[in-house]
Amino acid sequence: MLIFFSSCNKSLENKNNDRGTSLNFDGIDDQLIVPNYNKLKITTGTIEAWFKTSKKDSLEWHAILAKELAYEIAIFHYKPASYNWAEKQTFYFGDTMPLNEWHHMALSFRDNVDNGSQLFFDGKPIGKPFKISVLDQGSELYVGSNHFTDQYFSGNIDEVRIWNIARAPEEIYLNYNTEIDPTTKGLVLYYKFNDGIPLGDNQQSQYVKDETLNNLTGNLHKFNLKGNTSNYVNDSPLVKKNFFGISTFVIQYLWIIISVFVVILLTLLIVKIRTRLLNKENKKLEILVTQKTNELNNSLQQKEVLIQEIHHRVKNNLQFIISLIDFELAKSEMKSTAKESLQSTSRRLLAMVLVHDMLYRKDDVETISVKNYISELIITMKSIAERDISKIAFEINIDDFPLNISQCTSMGIITSEIITNCIKHAFYEIDKPRISINLKVNQTLNKVEYIIADNGVGMSMSNKSSSDGVGKKLIDVFCRQLQGNYEFSGLPTFERTLQLRAIAYF
Repeated sequence: MLIFFSSCNKSLENKNNDRGTSLNFDGIDDQLIVPNYNKLKITTGTIEAWFKTSKKDSLEWHAILAKELAYEIAIFHYKPASYNWAEKQTFYFGDTMPLNEWHHMALSFRDNVDNGSQLFFDGKPIGKPFKISVLDQGSELYVGSNHFTDQYFSGNIDEVRIWNIARAPEEIYLNYNTEIDPTTKGLVLYYKFNDGIPLGDNQQSQYVKDETLNNLTGNLHKFNLKGNTSNYVNDSPLVKKNFFGISTFVIQYLWIIISVFVVILLTLLIVKIRTRLLNKENKKLEILVTQKTNELNNSLQQKEVLIQEIHHRVKNNLQFIISLIDFELAKSEMKSTAKESLQSTSRRLLAMVLVHDMLYRKDDVETISVKNYISELIITMKSIAERDISKIAFEINIDDFPLNISQCTSMGIITSEIITNCIKHAFYEIDKPRISINLKVNQTLNKVEYIIADNGVGMSMSNKSSSDGVGKKLIDVFCRQLQGNYEFSGLPTFERTLQLRAIAYF
């Protein structure tokens, strides 16, 4: 339908002589110069144009369309011709053309291919195939001249087209005598020369419009653009339009265009209906998913709040028990052994309180950073120590990974027992007491190694084997819970080493 209206408008324009349909070249210095656009740098393509010679002269060569050192169509001794720049070879065929007759010439070429190029005259192949070699793409495109030899064309030129594909003979024949759709595949430049008023004053227009979307505008050079020469003229080589202004090509294939249009229309209608139905279903599903998501989020938030509240209450209850123990410890008449037992119990409860306190203070209510936990636990133990431990230097080197509540509680009680033991017994007459805490992950062995060492007086092997206190038993129990083992070594430094399976980290 777009072609129909375009053709109707074209016919009306020609009837009223409002616009020219070809461009006249005076043969003296007129030339249309097209800048060296990248789209024109082709090594495989087709170039074509309509032309009508108006006079004969002594020149052998009259270029119609030429890109020097690349591709060209011309008249040689008034015969269709082309030129191989690499081998400096002229190809020309056919009979001498009479003056004042419109003809169509085309060149289909493939760079540097033997017999890969062919001349066409009035839509049909002429002569034998030959070889074209593209030497250089640095030149502008010239219409009506060959700037290399300063030879100019005398007559009219119309319908200049350049393609980036070597068109087949049937394609050239089918479209050579009619205007074509500017969006046709492979068409990179299309000059209809309908930009001016026939025989009118066109001096304000110094360029030629490219009908394709590439907008490869050409510049008019030395044209008078006024009068009946060197100007736009109302003389068209194309086939006559019928009563409705439609070309024979369009009439021949109009049913195909209509069929394609109907198929596209029906397809769009089906797609639109189907899309509308799918949108309705999608909206229903989106509403349902949104409702369920909101319900799950609300339920999750309620559970998280409940879990945090549980941790808070457990922490408070444990803190209350610790307060009761502290109250009992305040009684002066209590025996030393009982007092020491209560202090140990209070310290162990503090390790558990810290777990629940950290879970209450963070968004993730399932895991705790082992590095943060042990660091805070040591700070807490230093603050409640019975003796002055400010001189003890703590060296902490911990790989960070998450632990759950049970694992964190076990690690806390183990750490509390060992650190307490160091503070109580290790630093007799030690000038610079030091406790080092190292927690390292061995990914290769899937193990966690936890070493707590001091530079204190150490322990003899006999004492080591006979030690069966509550602290030692607790360490053994919680090591087994963490699926690990426990050992310690004596002088020169006293080390307690735990080998744990890295169930939390991996």
